[in-house]
Amino acid sequence: MSKHLLNSVILIMLLIIMSGGGFYFIQERYNADIMALKTEYQANRQRYNKLLEDKKALPEKKKQLENWREELENFPIMLMKKENIHNVYAYLENYDNSGPFFDFRYKINNVVDKQEVIEAHYTLDGSGDYRKLVGFINYIEYSPPLFFIDELAFTQSQDAKEGKINLQFRGLFSKNTPAGLRNNIFTVATHQSNLPGYNPFNTLILWKLPPNDLSLPDVRYNKLLALTENTAYFKSINGEVNSINIGDKVYLGRLNSIDAEKGIAVFFMNYGGIYKKLIRSINETPQNVK
Repeated sequence: MSKHLLNSVILIMLLIIMSGGGFYFIQERYNADIMALKTEYQANRQRYNKLLEDKKALPEKKKQLENWREELENFPIMLMKKENIHNVYAYLENYDNSGPFFDFRYKINNVVDKQEVIEAHYTLDGSGDYRKLVGFINYIEYSPPLFFIDELAFTQSQDAKEGKINLQFRGLFSKNTPAGLRNNIFTVATHQSNLPGYNPFNTLILWKLPPNDLSLPDVRYNKLLALTENTAYFKSINGEVNSINIGDKVYLGRLNSIDAEKGIAVFFMNYGGIYKKLIRSINETPQNVK
Protein backbone atom coordinates (compact mmCIF):
# COMPACT_ATOMS: atom_id res chain seq x y z
CA MET A 1 0.00 0.00 0.00
CA SER A 2 1.38 3.39 -0.93
CA LYS A 3 2.06 6.01 1.66
CA HIS A 4 -0.59 8.37 0.27
CA LEU A 5 -3.28 5.67 0.29
CA LEU A 6 -2.36 4.70 3.85
CA ASN A 7 -2.67 8.31 4.99
CA SER A 8 -6.06 8.57 3.33
CA VAL A 9 -7.33 5.42 5.05
CA ILE A 10 -6.07 6.65 8.39
CA LEU A 11 -7.70 10.04 7.84
CA ILE A 12 -11.03 8.42 6.95
CA MET A 13 -10.87 6.22 10.04
CA LEU A 14 -10.15 9.22 12.22
CA LEU A 15 -13.11 11.08 10.71
CA ILE A 16 -15.38 8.11 11.36
CA ILE A 17 -14.18 7.82 14.94
CA MET A 18 -14.60 11.55 15.50
CA SER A 19 -18.05 11.59 13.92
CA GLY A 20 -19.18 8.56 15.91
CA GLY A 21 -17.76 9.97 19.09
CA GLY A 22 -19.36 13.33 18.43
CA PHE A 23 -22.74 11.75 17.71
CA TYR A 24 -22.47 9.63 20.84
CA PHE A 25 -21.49 12.69 22.90
CA ILE A 26 -24.43 14.70 21.52
CA GLN A 27 -26.84 11.83 22.19
CA GLU A 28 -25.57 11.43 25.76
CA ARG A 29 -25.45 15.17 26.41
CA TYR A 30 -28.59 16.41 24.65
CA ASN A 31 -30.76 13.31 24.22
CA ALA A 32 -33.21 14.38 26.96
CA ASP A 33 -33.52 17.86 25.43
CA ILE A 34 -34.03 16.42 21.95
CA MET A 35 -36.79 14.09 23.18
CA ALA A 36 -38.45 16.95 25.04
CA LEU A 37 -38.40 19.07 21.87
CA LYS A 38 -39.89 16.20 19.86
CA THR A 39 -42.66 15.74 22.43
CA GLU A 40 -43.35 19.49 22.45
CA TYR A 41 -43.41 19.55 18.65
CA GLN A 42 -45.88 16.67 18.49
CA ALA A 43 -48.12 18.34 21.09
CA ASN A 44 -48.00 21.66 19.22
CA ARG A 45 -48.76 19.85 15.97
CA GLN A 46 -51.79 18.21 17.54
CA ARG A 47 -53.00 21.55 18.90
CA TYR A 48 -52.51 23.11 15.48
CA ASN A 49 -54.53 20.37 13.78
CA LYS A 50 -57.25 20.76 16.44
CA LEU A 51 -57.38 24.51 15.77
CA LEU A 52 -57.75 23.83 12.06
CA GLU A 53 -60.65 21.46 12.79
CA ASP A 54 -62.28 24.01 15.10
CA LYS A 55 -61.88 26.73 12.47
CA LYS A 56 -63.51 24.48 9.89
CA ALA A 57 -66.42 23.72 12.24
CA LEU A 58 -66.85 27.33 13.36
CA PRO A 59 -69.51 28.34 10.78
CA GLU A 60 -71.67 25.35 11.72
CA LYS A 61 -71.24 26.07 15.44
CA LYS A 62 -72.22 29.72 14.87
CA LYS A 63 -75.33 28.60 13.01
CA GLN A 64 -76.17 26.18 15.82
CA LEU A 65 -75.69 28.95 18.39
CA GLU A 66 -78.01 31.24 16.42
CA ASN A 67 -80.64 28.49 16.32
CA TRP A 68 -80.37 27.95 20.08
CA ARG A 69 -80.60 31.68 20.70
CA GLU A 70 -83.71 31.87 18.52
CA GLU A 71 -85.29 28.95 20.38
CA LEU A 72 -84.55 30.55 23.76
CA GLU A 73 -86.10 33.82 22.63
CA ASN A 74 -89.24 32.11 21.33
CA PHE A 75 -89.60 29.57 24.14
CA PRO A 76 -88.66 31.45 27.33
CA ILE A 77 -89.32 28.60 29.78
CA MET A 78 -87.67 28.23 33.14
CA LEU A 79 -87.56 25.50 35.74
CA MET A 80 -88.53 26.96 39.13
CA LYS A 81 -87.31 26.00 42.59
CA LYS A 82 -89.42 23.55 44.60
CA GLU A 83 -90.05 26.27 47.21
CA ASN A 84 -92.33 27.97 44.67
CA ILE A 85 -94.83 25.09 44.44
CA HIS A 86 -97.19 26.80 46.89
CA ASN A 87 -96.69 30.30 45.43
CA VAL A 88 -98.40 29.56 42.12
CA TYR A 89 -101.74 31.05 43.21
CA ALA A 90 -100.16 34.40 44.07
CA TYR A 91 -98.12 34.27 40.88
CA LEU A 92 -101.25 33.78 38.74
CA GLU A 93 -102.94 36.71 40.45
CA ASN A 94 -100.05 38.93 39.34
CA TYR A 95 -101.00 38.32 35.71
CA ASP A 96 -103.09 41.48 35.74
CA ASN A 97 -101.46 44.27 37.77
CA SER A 98 -104.70 46.29 37.76
CA GLY A 99 -106.52 43.59 39.71
CA PRO A 100 -108.00 40.11 39.32
CA PHE A 101 -108.44 39.32 35.63
CA PHE A 102 -111.37 36.99 36.35
CA ASP A 103 -112.92 35.16 39.28
CA PHE A 104 -111.40 31.72 39.78
CA ARG A 105 -111.07 28.90 42.28
CA TYR A 106 -107.76 27.16 42.68
CA LYS A 107 -106.32 24.17 44.53
CA ILE A 108 -103.23 21.96 44.60
CA ASN A 109 -104.25 18.38 43.86
CA ASN A 110 -100.98 16.56 44.60
CA VAL A 111 -97.21 16.79 44.44
CA VAL A 112 -95.24 13.93 42.85
CA ASP A 113 -91.52 13.24 43.14
CA LYS A 114 -90.19 12.43 39.64
CA GLN A 115 -86.59 11.78 40.75
CA GLU A 116 -85.01 14.60 38.71
CA VAL A 117 -87.86 17.10 39.21
CA ILE A 118 -90.98 17.59 41.34
CA GLU A 119 -94.31 17.68 39.51
CA ALA A 120 -97.19 19.62 41.08
CA HIS A 121 -100.77 19.19 39.82
CA TYR A 122 -103.32 22.02 40.03
CA THR A 123 -107.01 22.63 39.30
CA LEU A 124 -108.33 26.04 38.35
CA ASP A 125 -111.85 26.99 37.26
CA GLY A 126 -113.57 30.30 36.90
CA SER A 127 -115.49 32.74 34.71
CA GLY A 128 -115.03 36.22 33.35
CA ASP A 129 -114.41 38.32 30.28
CA TYR A 130 -113.73 36.08 27.28
CA ARG A 131 -110.72 38.09 26.10
CA LYS A 132 -109.15 37.90 29.54
CA LEU A 133 -109.72 34.15 29.63
CA VAL A 134 -107.95 33.86 26.30
CA GLY A 135 -105.10 36.01 27.63
CA PHE A 136 -104.83 33.83 30.72
CA ILE A 137 -104.48 30.60 28.73
CA ASN A 138 -101.87 32.36 26.63
CA TYR A 139 -100.12 33.42 29.83
CA ILE A 140 -99.99 29.86 31.20
CA GLU A 141 -98.60 28.51 27.91
CA TYR A 142 -95.92 31.09 27.17
CA SER A 143 -94.71 32.55 30.47
CA PRO A 144 -91.27 31.39 31.66
CA PRO A 145 -92.36 29.04 34.51
CA LEU A 146 -92.76 25.55 33.09
CA PHE A 147 -96.51 24.76 33.17
CA PHE A 148 -98.44 22.24 31.07
CA ILE A 149 -102.21 22.30 30.52
CA ASP A 150 -103.38 18.66 30.70
CA GLU A 151 -107.13 19.21 30.46
CA LEU A 152 -109.19 22.21 29.37
CA ALA A 153 -112.96 22.64 29.39
CA PHE A 154 -114.30 25.92 27.97
CA THR A 155 -117.72 27.46 27.35
CA GLN A 156 -118.64 30.81 25.84
CA SER A 157 -121.73 33.00 26.12
CA GLN A 158 -123.90 33.68 23.08
CA ASP A 159 -122.63 37.24 22.77
CA ALA A 160 -119.02 35.97 23.01
CA LYS A 161 -118.27 38.38 25.84
CA GLU A 162 -118.22 35.98 28.80
CA GLY A 163 -116.67 32.59 29.23
CA LYS A 164 -115.99 29.80 31.70
CA ILE A 165 -112.95 27.57 31.95
CA ASN A 166 -111.82 24.55 33.94
CA LEU A 167 -108.12 23.72 33.85
CA GLN A 168 -106.10 20.76 35.00
CA PHE A 169 -102.47 21.84 34.75
CA ARG A 170 -99.12 20.88 36.22
CA GLY A 171 -95.85 22.60 36.93
CA LEU A 172 -92.30 21.25 36.98
CA PHE A 173 -89.99 22.34 39.77
CA SER A 174 -86.31 21.72 40.46
CA LYS A 175 -85.35 19.61 43.48
CA ASN A 176 -81.76 20.88 43.49
CA THR A 177 -81.20 24.50 42.59
CA PRO A 178 -78.65 24.83 39.75
CA ALA A 179 -76.22 27.72 39.85
CA GLY A 180 -77.77 30.93 38.57
CA LEU A 181 -81.40 29.80 38.94
CA ARG A 182 -83.79 32.55 39.97
CA ASN A 183 -84.59 32.56 43.67
CA ASN A 184 -88.35 32.68 43.42
CA ILE A 185 -91.18 32.70 40.93
CA PHE A 186 -91.88 36.42 41.33
CA THR A 187 -88.48 37.50 40.00
CA VAL A 188 -89.42 36.18 36.54
CA ALA A 189 -90.85 38.75 34.17
CA THR A 190 -94.13 37.63 32.66
CA HIS A 191 -94.24 36.96 28.94
CA GLN A 192 -97.64 37.71 27.42
CA SER A 193 -98.15 36.90 23.74
CA ASN A 194 -101.47 38.64 23.13
CA LEU A 195 -100.94 38.84 19.37
CA PRO A 196 -103.80 40.01 17.13
CA GLY A 197 -106.00 37.09 16.22
CA TYR A 198 -104.34 34.69 18.65
CA ASN A 199 -106.67 32.12 20.18
CA PRO A 200 -105.18 29.49 22.51
CA PHE A 201 -108.28 27.33 22.12
CA ASN A 202 -107.44 26.61 18.49
CA THR A 203 -106.23 23.10 17.73
CA LEU A 204 -102.47 22.57 17.72
CA ILE A 205 -102.73 20.34 14.63
CA LEU A 206 -103.59 22.40 11.55
CA TRP A 207 -106.03 21.17 8.93
CA LYS A 208 -104.07 23.01 6.25
CA LEU A 209 -100.34 23.65 6.06
CA PRO A 210 -99.28 27.31 6.39
CA PRO A 211 -98.46 29.18 3.15
CA ASN A 212 -94.86 29.48 2.02
CA ASP A 213 -94.84 33.28 2.34
CA LEU A 214 -91.02 33.46 2.44
CA SER A 215 -90.63 31.38 -0.75
CA LEU A 216 -88.38 28.90 1.07
CA PRO A 217 -87.14 25.76 -0.75
CA ASP A 218 -89.68 22.94 -0.54
CA VAL A 219 -87.35 19.96 -0.09
CA ARG A 220 -90.26 17.51 -0.06
CA TYR A 221 -90.51 17.76 -3.84
CA ASN A 222 -87.11 19.14 -4.88
CA LYS A 223 -84.39 16.84 -6.21
CA LEU A 224 -81.18 16.46 -4.18
CA LEU A 225 -78.29 17.00 -6.60
CA ALA A 226 -75.13 17.06 -4.48
CA LEU A 227 -73.78 17.23 -0.92
CA THR A 228 -70.74 18.71 0.76
CA GLU A 229 -69.87 18.54 4.43
CA ASN A 230 -72.16 21.45 5.34
CA THR A 231 -74.25 22.17 2.22
CA ALA A 232 -76.98 20.40 0.25
CA TYR A 233 -77.84 21.38 -3.33
CA PHE A 234 -81.43 20.93 -4.50
CA LYS A 235 -83.11 21.40 -7.87
CA SER A 236 -86.59 22.89 -7.67
CA ILE A 237 -89.55 22.08 -9.88
CA ASN A 238 -88.79 25.05 -12.14
CA GLY A 239 -85.14 23.99 -12.52
CA GLU A 240 -83.63 26.45 -10.04
CA VAL A 241 -80.70 25.14 -7.97
CA ASN A 242 -80.71 26.12 -4.27
CA SER A 243 -77.87 25.65 -1.78
CA ILE A 244 -78.99 24.90 1.78
CA ASN A 245 -76.53 24.96 4.68
CA ILE A 246 -76.93 23.02 7.92
CA GLY A 247 -79.28 25.01 10.15
CA ASP A 248 -80.95 26.89 7.27
CA LYS A 249 -84.72 27.08 7.19
CA VAL A 250 -86.74 25.41 4.45
CA TYR A 251 -90.48 25.33 3.95
CA LEU A 252 -91.95 23.56 7.03
CA GLY A 253 -88.58 22.75 8.55
CA ARG A 254 -84.83 23.10 8.85
CA LEU A 255 -81.75 21.20 7.59
CA ASN A 256 -80.40 19.36 10.62
CA SER A 257 -77.49 17.24 9.35
CA ILE A 258 -75.67 15.86 6.29
CA ASP A 259 -73.97 12.52 5.72
CA ALA A 260 -72.03 12.99 2.50
CA GLU A 261 -70.71 9.41 2.49
CA LYS A 262 -74.23 7.96 2.61
CA GLY A 263 -75.53 10.68 0.30
CA ILE A 264 -78.35 11.83 2.59
CA ALA A 265 -79.59 15.10 4.06
CA VAL A 266 -81.74 15.02 7.22
CA PHE A 267 -84.42 17.64 7.86
CA PHE A 268 -86.56 18.26 10.97
CA MET A 269 -90.04 19.10 9.71
CA ASN A 270 -93.22 20.54 11.26
CA TYR A 271 -96.25 19.54 9.20
CA GLY A 272 -98.73 21.87 10.85
CA GLY A 273 -98.10 20.56 14.37
CA ILE A 274 -96.95 17.06 13.37
CA TYR A 275 -93.19 16.77 13.81
CA LYS A 276 -91.27 14.32 11.64
CA LYS A 277 -87.77 13.63 10.36
CA LEU A 278 -87.39 13.86 6.57
CA ILE A 279 -84.43 12.09 4.95
CA ARG A 280 -83.61 13.00 1.34
CA SER A 281 -81.19 10.92 -0.71
CA ILE A 282 -79.20 11.70 -3.84
CA ASN A 283 -80.43 8.45 -5.37
CA GLU A 284 -84.12 9.30 -5.14
CA THR A 285 -86.16 11.47 -7.51
CA PRO A 286 -89.50 12.99 -6.47
CA GLN A 287 -92.32 12.22 -8.89
CA ASN A 288 -92.83 15.81 -9.98
CA VAL A 289 -89.12 16.57 -10.64
CA LYS A 290 -87.33 15.20 -13.69
